[in-house]
Amino acid sequence: MQIRPYESADADAVNALALSAFAQYEGIYQNWETVIRGVGSMSSLADHAELIVAKDGDRIIAAVACCSPGSTPRAEFFEPEWPIIRMLVVEPSAQGKGFGR
Repeated sequence: MQIRPYESADADAVNALALSAFAQYEGIYQNWETVIRGVGSMSSLADHAELIVAKDGDRIIAAVACCSPGSTPRAEFFEPEWPIIRMLVVEPSAQGKGFGR
């Protein structure tokens, strides 16, 4: 496995990965169309956060967006001095194998 910073060429793969990882929640959210629009644009978090990807061979199998203290946008219940994880996704076939750690 290789862990590295996100590159703009990763955008489509990261967005597809996020959609795949969230597909299991489709029946849970009432506003699924809104949720999926946000999830499907995970790569846009790179504009405000550090986006990191994990690759297994040629495939991106995990991604995480980390926001440093003071960064925006963030939900108001997060204190400004807190670092936060905005989104963490792992390919469903790789879940449970430690890639999210």
